[in-house]
Amino acid sequence: MCQLWGTSLKHLVRTLGIVGAFAFALACSDVKLTRPDNYIAAGQSQAIVGSLPQASVPSNERLIIILDMSNSAVRGSCPDEVDDPRFPSEETSPCGSGFDNKGDRFTWAQKWIDDFASAGLSDFKVMLVPFAGGDASYPQDQTDIQNMIFQNSAGAKAYLNILKQRHDKAAAKFNAGQGTPNDSLGTSIFLQGLDYAHTVLDAELSALGGKAHDTKFDIVVVSDGIPTPRQKDYDIILGPCLETERRLAEGTRPCTDSGDDFACRVCEPYISAVKRNLGDPMLNNPDQVWLKALGLSGLVRNRGFGVSRLTLKLTQPHPEFIDVNRNRPIEELADPRNQIAEINLLRYLANKMNLIVQQSSTDEPPFRYDGFSSGGKTYRLSDHIVVNLNGRVNAAGKLVVDSDGDGLDDISETSAGLDAKKSRTNGYCLDGITHIFGCKQLGCRPEVDTDGDGLNQCEEDVLSLDDGRFDSDGDGIPDLYEVYYSTRLLQDDRRLDDSADGISNKQAFLKGAVAQADLKVAKESSLISSELRYLGDKNGQAQYSLVIKSIPLVATTAVNDNFELFRSESLDPLTKVSDGMKLTGTAHGPAVNQIIIILKAVSIKDPEDVVYFMKRVEGQFGKSSLPPISFSTFVQMY
Repeated sequence: MCQLWGTSLKHLVRTLGIVGAFAFALACSDVKLTRPDNYIAAGQSQAIVGSLPQASVPSNERLIIILDMSNSAVRGSCPDEVDDPRFPSEETSPCGSGFDNKGDRFTWAQKWIDDFASAGLSDFKVMLVPFAGGDASYPQDQTDIQNMIFQNSAGAKAYLNILKQRHDKAAAKFNAGQGTPNDSLGTSIFLQGLDYAHTVLDAELSALGGKAHDTKFDIVVVSDGIPTPRQKDYDIILGPCLETERRLAEGTRPCTDSGDDFACRVCEPYISAVKRNLGDPMLNNPDQVWLKALGLSGLVRNRGFGVSRLTLKLTQPHPEFIDVNRNRPIEELADPRNQIAEINLLRYLANKMNLIVQQSSTDEPPFRYDGFSSGGKTYRLSDHIVVNLNGRVNAAGKLVVDSDGDGLDDISETSAGLDAKKSRTNGYCLDGITHIFGCKQLGCRPEVDTDGDGLNQCEEDVLSLDDGRFDSDGDGIPDLYEVYYSTRLLQDDRRLDDSADGISNKQAFLKGAVAQADLKVAKESSLISSELRYLGDKNGQAQYSLVIKSIPLVATTAVNDNFELFRSESLDPLTKVSDGMKLTGTAHGPAVNQIIIILKAVSIKDPEDVVYFMKRVEGQFGKSSLPPISFSTFVQMY
């Protein structure tokens, strides 16, 4: 029988130190040894024993909404036409209204602000960052300078109304067929909006000081995703001055000091005017925009507050009006020479950063922050993982022993001259990483594990992984185990089958086998089998049971590994990852196996809001059972 919990909900919340409603209830199962070969099979009875605590919500919030104010919002765009009427193919575009002619994106922003304003957070501020390009770049005037700051909801909504009035004025003239170049909202230069947000966020982190540790940062980009101008636009506009522009870019003045030739008298001032009016096309280089977006997350992480405190959301109004190369491979849209005019930067960022572009064709935003207004968030379990840190099936289909849980089995460690009782023999990188990839030891901090995934800063750098994401490629395999189980570090292992045995890499991982193992020849007693079941709702809470049907145990040697990790880069105070929360090898006695169970929970309101919960259980080789598993004892990882 599972351990039953009679503790009252109120007392349990106080004990855990977490404020808010519980998000879901779970079940547990005792497991008993049913075979003589240390193959543990779960008992068949389960009981609902309580609730997993909800994700802890910071008491302070900073919301940044980056709003596209380009002219394409109010007027259509024709092929080979820059979406700025200063240089139109015709005075009024014949291509119909823009992607958000009615201004629904402003309604979205107001609803998001209202959501947070009604949540009762102790310290909530919002900043609007409108962006455009060329002469229409922001801030445009003193009104913008005064309002492009973090302020309360009333001030933010007042500024939002000013931006909406600018949009409405331009849209009204365009819709009446009376639009002129002076009515332009500007081109679309993403980098300027991201850069401004970066500067103000940096200043806000300094102003918050110690309060930043309890502050959540949300950044929402609202745009059609189409940057202008691009280099191709300039090629069309500059025409006979292209050669002059090329030589200027190379740093060679293309005319004599006399100023008599065409390049001096016509092209140089014309090129200067075009760049001033439209903006520099190099500011729309996809990789520069991507690096700036990454920099926003890095800004928070490098201050020591943990990337889990910042989320970036990409949203697109009325996608039916935006059909630019929707089906082209993303790599083709990132021409390093910046020559392709047709690119959707939202798609590109989503691909590079493992995000999704959330879309809506009405004035209802594609997501809401309703979870805060009810005092808590509601999640649903979407995935689970059961791992034996000390035993896995290798490429030959054999169950091998990894006593120190570093990704390299004991025999291989000894052969390579490494210490099979120490997870990081060199004091920097896990032996499993050092043996295959090498180890970076300069310019990184091995005691730092920003995302809590078990890989420190040096190891993430060696593997080119995101030290702010628990699962960099989003395939449901944590970064640490991508290394341990030889899956693809930055590819979706749900769709790959490296062993060609008809079982995907991810399914092999869930069975406790490396991606290259042929599971058709592996012994059943060497594989893991578990099942998470949704049992329905009860009293408004989702009910689950987890059954560990089978898991192999191995004869480990004793390990005394004192390597310490810090959860974040904050050094005041030092926040150590406790032994009970470590996903890498820790000290243990002989024959002990460390079983890790990880639950992935997704917010029902926002699919990008993902929280992981974890439980470590120690099993003894030769013993008849694992300790009772109670889901009410699972802890939030970050």
